[in-house]
Amino acid sequence: MKPSEFLQRPPTLRQLIEMRDAVDAQLAAMRDAMRDEKLAEAKALIAEFGFTAYELGLVKTQHIERHAKEERTFGPKAKAPTRPPLYRDPASGATWSGRGRPPRWIEGNADEFLITGAKERFHRDDTDGST
Repeated sequence: MKPSEFLQRPPTLRQLIEMRDAVDAQLAAMRDAMRDEKLAEAKALIAEFGFTAYELGLVKTQHIERHAKEERTFGPKAKAPTRPPLYRDPASGATWSGRGRPPRWIEGNADEFLITGAKERFHRDDTDGST
């Protein structure tokens, strides 16, 4: 349909669909012709300015290379000090510091398994040395 005919009588639905298809085909041809040129321009800008995939929005997270032996805010967790044993099983020689779940051999009266002088040494070690 020529432009002069368009003003004289309204186009039919079929004619509008044909015009839309013709415009879509022209747009696709123009886009294909320009695609290679624009891709080359984009690559040149990326190379010139050193853009990363993260900066271009191509990935959601950015990988940051770490240097060996960086200073850390927190060091490795210190090992808890060991406690001296307070109880000993005379049959097996096994010991228990009195912390945590009691072993089976200590069931009943724990005082009979108490190491002589252990409580006094233990409490003396816990104080600041004033006694």
